[in-house]
Amino acid sequence: MERLVRLVEEKYPLEACGIILGRRDEDNIVITNYIPLENDSPGSEQNSHFAIDPLKLYEYEKTLVVDGNEIIGFYHSHPDAPAIPSEEDKEYMIPELLYLILEVQEGVALHKNVWKKSIEDNSITRVKINIKGE
Repeated sequence: MERLVRLVEEKYPLEACGIILGRRDEDNIVITNYIPLENDSPGSEQNSHFAIDPLKLYEYEKTLVVDGNEIIGFYHSHPDAPAIPSEEDKEYMIPELLYLILEVQEGVALHKNVWKKSIEDNSITRVKINIKGE
């Protein structure tokens, strides 16, 4: 998590984004790694959107998902905005995947929240996470 926080702080004021890898272990999800990606959104220079090229995502899925790991979600930063899903975030969330949002205010990551969309009713809920070392 410390490396990811540094990465989104270094990207500020741009919006950082990437893939979260991990594995599902009974009732728990264990995050094992993350892969930073370029923000392919045309509005990324305005810090209001993030997009990941679907072909790049497919390539990562084929090559980087090993040892029982899988793509369990995505992360992105909210420069100078709260760590809650925007209306656009909510619209494009894939149900049951995790979405880690990091709030970065004036270059400092202040808050991090994980969100998930329900497959049953499309409701968005915050997911409790435990970060080792914090």
